Amino acid sequence: MGRREIPRLLGTKLKTIRNYYGLSQEQMCEIVGAINRAQISKYESSKSMPSISILEQYIAYVDYIGFKIHLENLLYDKLDLHPALKIKNTNR
Repeated sequence: MGRREIPRLLGTKLKTIRNYYGLSQEQMCEIVGAINRAQISKYESSKSMPSISILEQYIAYVDYIGFKIHLENLLYDKLDLHPALKIKNTNR
């Protein structure tokens, strides 16, 4: 099976979520079940594509805190996360 292409804005969106809640990479690692802090760094710098289950953990955390986002909001560059999360897509 071929390598999955990483959406251009995915890393920025994941980092935006973490920063919005004032979490360290270590804390985010525990929340989403990543292997270690370095893995979170790779996700945020778009050097590694998180699994769907990791992305679902990001979504579950955001939903738990009070914002509703969907997998599509993370994976599609044309979709914003949530107005409160302050990321704007400049590619429209």
